[in-house]
Amino acid sequence: MFFRVKKSGERAYVQIVENKRVDGAIRQSVIATLGRADELAASGALASLIASGAKLTDQVLLINGLDVDADGPLMVAAKRIGGPMLFGKIWERLGVAEVLGDLLKERAFEFAVERAVFVAALHRLFVSGSDRDCASWMTDYDIPGADGLDLHHFYRAMAWLGEEMEDKPAEAPEWRNLLRDLDRLSQVRIRRRGADWLARSDAAPAATMLFKRAQFALPPRARQARPPPPAQPKPAQKRRGRPRCGATPT
Repeated sequence: MFFRVKKSGERAYVQIVENKRVDGAIRQSVIATLGRADELAASGALASLIASGAKLTDQVLLINGLDVDADGPLMVAAKRIGGPMLFGKIWERLGVAEVLGDLLKERAFEFAVERAVFVAALHRLFVSGSDRDCASWMTDYDIPGADGLDLHHFYRAMAWLGEEMEDKPAEAPEWRNLLRDLDRLSQVRIRRRGADWLARSDAAPAATMLFKRAQFALPPRARQARPPPPAQPKPAQKRRGRPRCGATPT
């Protein structure tokens, strides 16, 4: 669900809208019309509604709690995590990394070929496309060990693999829906004053079922990746000026 501003003549109205799949197409369904946008903004009703709903969401509470402290910059970075987590676990259980590692023993590549192959396979699974598209696509995903991979690395990895992938057959609608729900699972990294927090989005029931079938637990909704550094005690300041009355002379 999301907010939408619907214009009617010279006026604009705020609505709560939900996307629904009808006969294979996505259609928007209006759940409620909250009122005129200018009146809601002037009265503060919309801000109150958003603040009230934020209390039910761990991620928003975490950001609000960090935002209370105005000292220091707030750094937020969001990455998709559903596909890399689930298929990374399957990749590990199948032993693909070990097989590729054995094949690469006599080769002296200066980059992580196995990681490049994994990223390329993940890219073809979700969206397909060329290696050039893969290099830009991966920047939206949190893929362990993929830092530093560039376009020429994917070219070299695919050339080493020695085979071109055949066109992917059309998936069943249920599989496409599962991939869509899995791809919506994301994670936000928040840094401020030495504290490092990770907050993930809600997982759709189908995505949760996939993780359970793979016997792989989802991370907590909000967790601290790195605790803040301990506060350093301030050095005592020496008193200046005339001594206080009754002070013992030294």
